[in-house]
Amino acid sequence: INIEKAYKKNSSIVFTWWDYGNWINLISNLTTVIDASGSQRSPKSYFIAKSLLSRNQETSYNIINYTLNNKLKMISNHSSDFSKLKKEINSSLPHKQNTFVLLTDEMLAWWPSISSIGNWDIINNLPGRKQSFESIKCTFKTKIFLSCGNFIINIEDGKLNNGLQIKNLAILENGKVISEKSFKTKQNGPSLIILKDKDKDKIRFITLEKGMYETTFVKLFLLYDFNKKYFEIFDDGWPHYRVYKLVN
Repeated sequence: INIEKAYKKNSSIVFTWWDYGNWINLISNLTTVIDASGSQRSPKSYFIAKSLLSRNQETSYNIINYTLNNKLKMISNHSSDFSKLKKEINSSLPHKQNTFVLLTDEMLAWWPSISSIGNWDIINNLPGRKQSFESIKCTFKTKIFLSCGNFIINIEDGKLNNGLQIKNLAILENGKVISEKSFKTKQNGPSLIILKDKDKDKIRFITLEKGMYETTFVKLFLLYDFNKKYFEIFDDGWPHYRVYKLVN
């Protein structure tokens, strides 16, 4: 990541997962929300994860601003009443400092941990459901049919030879969507993203559990589908990372 380009002012904040916190602090002297020095165990980890898992970019934007605008003591106070917390989040004002959201390819592997924290039942204090991205080995038998182990996938209608119906299917080339389909299904099935690297002639096939396709993380990092009212692309390092700046 081009630190000199992205973060000209030391007053900027980087909103990302805690694994990058200390490294960003070390090489840029910028502020991060959580890091590996203990703050990763704070409630702010939940809100970072929640913003990534949200299926609404406006909600993600509000969660990010809420997390930046409030100290831990105030967050703990709001969290004692869920309806109050929700009201405070929805009414959050844009943070005054420049804020950058760093999303990376490594976060796909960390998703079970991120999703468990973001899906945490804060009312009953119970661990949340873990979700995961899964890379699968597939080959194109024809332009329409994919062979993935014992399964054959029709990318035209999203059906598998075992009767399973895919919910969403997107094909990307060099980080941009060139084809996207949603299929009607009674069951909220999995989704499939096909990543093509035109220059290197490489193809990755990634399956997503139900509900993951609509998350802000998937929309911003994988699909490059962002609401310009809340986010603007700042540094596109696809396929390794993407940095967005919050609109304020």
